[in-house]
Amino acid sequence: MPPTLAPSTTPDPTTCENAFADDLITKIRADGLTFREDDSASDAATMVGADGLRCRWTKPQTDITVAYASWPRDAAAWETLKTELLADGYDETGPFAVTRPVSEFDSAYRYRDGVIYYVSPSRFLESVAALQ
Repeated sequence: MPPTLAPSTTPDPTTCENAFADDLITKIRADGLTFREDDSASDAATMVGADGLRCRWTKPQTDITVAYASWPRDAAAWETLKTELLADGYDETGPFAVTRPVSEFDSAYRYRDGVIYYVSPSRFLESVAALQ
C-alpha cells in the first residue's frame, strides 16, 4: 500500500482536460479511450489524497488505460516516496524522476515545484502539460 504523505500548500491548477498536452488528449480520444472517474478506494487515491487530482482514460472492452495523477507535497515527502519506489523496483532516471519499465505495466513519477506527477504509461511523462 503506498504511503499517505503530508500535503504541501502548493496548488496545482491542472484538470483532467488539460493534464496532458493537447495533442496527446486528442490522440487518447481518437484511439477510443474515454475518461472515467478514478476509484476512490484505489492505491492512487490513498497516495494522492483529497488535495490531488486523479485521471483515468480507458478503452472499453480492453485493459488499455492511461492514468495521470498530481498532488502537492514538499521535497521531504517526495524523497520518502522516491525511496519507497526505488525499493519497489523503480529506476531513478534523474534527481526528480523515477520510472518502472515493466512490459505489462509501466509508470513514472516526477517531482517539480512542490508537486508530484504520476503517469502510466511512462512515455506520457514528456506530455504532462505542467512539465512543459
